[in-house]
Amino acid sequence: MQGENGIHETDGNESRRSFMKKGALASGAVALGLGATDTAGAAEALQQQVPGQVLVFAYEYNPGLPFEVINRVQQGTVDSILGRQIGDNGRAIVSDTADYNGYIIRYQPDQDAGEYAIVFVRDDTLQLGSTFSFQTDATFFNTQVNLLTAGLSSTGGGGGGGGGS
Repeated sequence: MQGENGIHETDGNESRRSFMKKGALASGAVALGLGATDTAGAAEALQQQVPGQVLVFAYEYNPGLPFEVINRVQQGTVDSILGRQIGDNGRAIVSDTADYNGYIIRYQPDQDAGEYAIVFVRDDTLQLGSTFSFQTDATFFNTQVNLLTAGLSSTGGGGGGGGGS
């Protein structure tokens, strides 16, 4: 998790998988010749260039349309949305909501008004101010709540801030 000052912070809940992924990214950055820079910064830069899969509600999914990452959603809100009990079996939408970070996005970031949506990223962060678009590879993550898994493509846009609070 990144604090407001852009420094990577851990809260003790960071999974081993996330830690190993960041280590692999840092190693890959060094192998690509980025060894002269700070490896944590290189890993973060590499991670922003190749974002992973996100969860998005089907009615908010607009593949190819650029959006900007506006703000981070508080973890309690992420827990309320993804930890909701559904179906006859009473299981939650995801088994461990602490693995997910939520973000508010705005479609058509070059205009004052735009459509807002929420995306969820597992074991990863999105840089505030970054611009992405959804790929056309979406699949259903949970049909009962119309939640999709979709890939992201970077469409440019710098970082206006850190990864949130």
